[in-house]
Amino acid sequence: MFVLKVKGGEELTAKRLLEDKGYKILCPRKIKIEQRGRVVREVEKIVFSGYLFLDMFTISATDYYNIKDTFKVIGFLDSKYNLPITEEKYIRALDNDNTPITKIDIYFDSENKPVLCDEMQYDNIRTENILRINRRNKTITFRFKLYDEERIVTFNYCVRDENEWNRQDRTIKQAFNWTVKRKLPSTCNVGDKCRWH
Repeated sequence: MFVLKVKGGEELTAKRLLEDKGYKILCPRKIKIEQRGRVVREVEKIVFSGYLFLDMFTISATDYYNIKDTFKVIGFLDSKYNLPITEEKYIRALDNDNTPITKIDIYFDSENKPVLCDEMQYDNIRTENILRINRRNKTITFRFKLYDEERIVTFNYCVRDENEWNRQDRTIKQAFNWTVKRKLPSTCNVGDKCRWH
């Protein structure tokens, strides 16, 4: 597998043009939930912006120039060497059979650390790759390596064991309400619906 550098924002156009020439191209995508005001929408994003992945073991001179002369393709990141096998497995797992990844199922262990529910679902995406988790936005960030460069990728997550999560969430809310009720603004009553309750 080879890495292609393409113009930013034109990854899907370049992918279509290369596939029309008969090449198999991988372009990992994800669904990101964006909220502006009260409007929540799902937007499809490219995981590695500006890069496509050519699924070939070796490349000939004619293929090299045929691909490089394609509109929107800047060139190869490294045309002499394939991606290492572990990195290739990451790309195949993130490509998800050419469908965007919507959410990754996780659960929290007894130490309250995130653990992937089914590591076989995404092949080589492991719990050890988790960099951080944002519980407010429900996003989880992974660390990947491509050609010895570290790439950071963020996905939405879903907690599979809802009962356990609800118990932890209620405990956190109760602790938060206790601290807020001690410091209520003078205009707020305990029974009122406001940003504190």
